[in-house]
Amino acid sequence: MLALLESDTTEPFTATYQVTRKLGPNTTTATVVQDGDRRSVTVGDVRFLHTEQDATCVLSTRVCEPGVQDARISDYSIGSAFWADGPARALRVAMTRRAGAPVASTQTGSTASRTRAPSTSRTHPFHARSASCDDVKQA
Repeated sequence: MLALLESDTTEPFTATYQVTRKLGPNTTTATVVQDGDRRSVTVGDVRFLHTEQDATCVLSTRVCEPGVQDARISDYSIGSAFWADGPARALRVAMTRRAGAPVASTQTGSTASRTRAPSTSRTHPFHARSASCDDVKQA
């Protein structure tokens, strides 16, 4: 799976995405166009150009600056590589933070089974919230 996400291709393509930030919500359209070794990633009013020299442009003002300025699209909680190696990188980070294999457990008073990662001293096991002083004293 990771190899597929990280594969590098120069095949021409165009892909359009609907980007929605759930904490907002903030929605926009994103388009990725690639032709050989040239690529354009447009998110809302910002276009990232990947050619001989990378540039970040604001379409409404027609102003470009050198380099990839991912902060220009931070309102959407994504970076300009959201479509490419970004998901593979996020999966790799998640795997390194994993405390162990998920463990099945049932909570008293509940008919639903829950699956959770093994608890650490910093996280309450069922509520996925930071442990309070009372939680630490009980443990």
